[in-house]
Amino acid sequence: MARRIVLALAVVLALLAPSVARAQSTSDLIYAELDAWWAAAFAERGLSYSSPRLELVDAPGTDFCGFLDSFAVPAAYCPSSNEITISTGFVGPDSLIALLTLISHEWGHHIQIQTDTGVGSAIEYELQADCFAGAFIAYATESDLINPVIGTLALQLTQAAGDVWWAVPFDEAIHGTQSERAIAFLAGQNGGLEACGF
Repeated sequence: MARRIVLALAVVLALLAPSVARAQSTSDLIYAELDAWWAAAFAERGLSYSSPRLELVDAPGTDFCGFLDSFAVPAAYCPSSNEITISTGFVGPDSLIALLTLISHEWGHHIQIQTDTGVGSAIEYELQADCFAGAFIAYATESDLINPVIGTLALQLTQAAGDVWWAVPFDEAIHGTQSERAIAFLAGQNGGLEACGF
């Protein structure tokens, strides 16, 4: 309970602070909660866990994983560096909803690298990460870390990021359609990690 009060106070202070301080504070709070939640999930299953690193970048041309431009993609997880990178060129540094959604999704990829989660294709890999994000956001809502409106907006953001064949007809559709992404997110939100195959 004390942790919830401290987190709620920190979120309020972060939202009232200047924008530069807010970005670091918001991402740090999200990081801390995700890390503790996943560490507990691994411990319950008797699995070894390690934390990823998190970096927010704002410079045009900054690479993710050595080949993805930070102004071409909003976020990525790089297994080689064990790092989640978020581009503030896409995501405002004070956008709690976007940061929460992106970081929790990319953290899902970190989990997939740490243990066999049973995925066999690129689209399953992405949809399972959406499911993991939904499970965490349900936990955050139930724990009063976020209000239900933020959880709903995270679902809408995930759905909006679905592959749309006519928008980028020459790109491979590997993230799932809007409906597939919403279904995966809701599976985690309603069924927890077990519904995601963890």
